[in-house]
Amino acid sequence: DAEELVRRVRVREEAGERRKEAIAAVAAAAGVPKREVFDAVVAAKNAEKAPQKSQ
Repeated sequence: DAEELVRRVRVREEAGERRKEAIAAVAAAAGVPKREVFDAVVAAKNAEKAPQKSQ
């Protein structure tokens, strides 16, 4: 799932790998297109930046 792909990319980035290479490696390991992993990473980043609505 997308959250798992994002988690894997973040782990690789924290280990010092560049985002582009991390996305390519995660995509290859998961058997999905790089674009799918990239889109998941961007969506997660945008979700983190979105202002939280107070209730």
